[in-house]
Amino acid sequence: MKRLCREFEAELANNPNHVQAMAHLGDTDMKLSHPEAAVPLFEKAIKIDPGLELAYLDLGIAYAATGRNDDALREMKAAERLAPTTLTFTGGWGGSTARWEIRMRQRLNWTRQRTLPRPPIPLSSTR
Repeated sequence: MKRLCREFEAELANNPNHVQAMAHLGDTDMKLSHPEAAVPLFEKAIKIDPGLELAYLDLGIAYAATGRNDDALREMKAAERLAPTTLTFTGGWGGSTARWEIRMRQRLNWTRQRTLPRPPIPLSSTR
């Protein structure tokens, strides 16, 4: 995971507006339990590409993980507005948030692969 972070960070150093690298770095930060690091990445990705519905969903999940539930709900609803046939938010926070996130992640797996293609990772013999 940390190697992926370095690769995405290197891509962002070369192209600070690489939305896919931002989103993937945010996802990697979330997997490493660093939602506070993921939030600004998702926010910037949305600012650059306001039509990227998965960034809104990921930002909502990151906000929820940092206790910003009102912001999380707003972003998840925005994702639902952008992709009403793919995303449907039906629950409240309570204890169902994690189950809802898992269901949404499963339903969005194919969409994520099409919407956020991985940036090319340069092959280097220095690693």
